[in-house]
Order: sequence, then structure tokens, then C-alpha cells
Amino acid sequence: MLCVLIRHLRNLVSVVFWALLLLLLRLSIPASADIQSANDAIQKKDYVKALSLFQEAASNGDVKAALAVADMYEGGLGVPVDYVQSAAWCRRAAQGGYAPAQSIMGTLYREGRGVPQNYEKAVYWYRMGAEQGWASAEFGLGNLYYFGRGLPKDVEQATQWLLKSAQHGDPEGQLLVGTLYLTGIGVGPRNYYKAYVWTVRSLAHGGEPRKSVTDQMNRIAQFLTPQERTLAEKEALQKP
Repeated sequence: MLCVLIRHLRNLVSVVFWALLLLLLRLSIPASADIQSANDAIQKKDYVKALSLFQEAASNGDVKAALAVADMYEGGLGVPVDYVQSAAWCRRAAQGGYAPAQSIMGTLYREGRGVPQNYEKAVYWYRMGAEQGWASAEFGLGNLYYFGRGLPKDVEQATQWLLKSAQHGDPEGQLLVGTLYLTGIGVGPRNYYKAYVWTVRSLAHGGEPRKSVTDQMNRIAQFLTPQERTLAEKEALQKP
């Protein structure tokens, strides 16, 4: 069971990273006429024009535009793929205090993508975003605490940050909290009811219906009565 948790912790930060980038690229950012025009250009797949407009807005201090530029360099939209440039634009947004960019910088340093791998800097940026309550940053910080990368291993701290991530609606954090309750790691005795609630909540709040998730639900379900499963499913639909 521990191996399941470790596989989740190692792989899911990348999933969150890509999902966040795709989401931010599609956000409407009504900060200026340039941004609106850039969004219109994105819809028309005129990526060169969109990139130019985003860069102009970013140069005027728009942190969301800076992250959009980073996204376009990451995906090769209107410009050749350039991870170094992507990281540089993302850093600009992060230094401007934008929590989503801070979380992504943590992931870039964790994975060594566009920047040299540096777990201490990953901790720094994840913590910056996590202290603003950004769920994916809380998830990333909990991951580093769990494995002792960039700071001493601390399962208690890892659990606290993963729980915050889950409570703030991060589906992957919710899935991992379900795994924690299933294994009893960091949360005391195993609690199959809570494990089921958080696993179902992950799916209900947008988690990908992967086989690993449904397999976990089925494993937990065998320890619950039909009545307990029904109650857990109702609770999963409520706000944490």
C-alpha cells in the first residue's frame, strides 16, 4: 500500500502542473485591452499576435500575462518551444506575487525543467504559493516534506500540507489524502470511511477517472457497509 502512495506522490505533481498550464492559457484576463485582444487571438489560433500582446502586457506588470507567455513558450505556441524562456517568464510572474506561478516555479525546480534542478528552491516557491492558500503549491510542498527533498523529511508536515491541499479542492491532493487514511500514514489509525470520502471527493471535484482511482475506491468499499458507502458518497459532495 505504501508503494501506491509513493507512486502517486512522485507522479501527480506533473499532472497538476500540466493541468494548471492549460487552465491558465484559457483564462479570460480582463486587465487591459491588450489582454482581451490576446485572448481573442488565442481563440482564432493567431498565436504570434497573442504572444506579442501578452508580452506587452507582461512588460507593463501584468503577472497573469507573464504566465501566459511562459505557457506559450512551454507549448510552442507562436514561438519555438523554449523551456528556459518559459521558466524566465514564469519567474517574472512568481516574483510579482502570483501564487499559480509560484507553484509552477516550485515544480520547475523540482523537475529541473528550464532551470537546474534544485529542491531547496522548489521548497521556497512552493511555500510562497502555499502560504497564499494555492492548493497545488500546498500539494507540492507536502510532497517534498514527505520525501525529505530540499528540507528534512517530516511526515507530519507533509500530511498537514496535503490535507490543506485537499481541503482547498485539489483533486490530486484529495486522492492522496484518501490514500493516507487507507494506509494510516501520518493520520493515525486507518479510517476506511474517511479514505472513501476523500477518494470519491477527488472524482466529484474534477479528478481524472483513472483506473488507479476506481481501484482504490473498490479496495476501500469492501471494508464498508452499503449504508456507510451511501453516507460517504453524500459527504463527498459537500464542501470539505
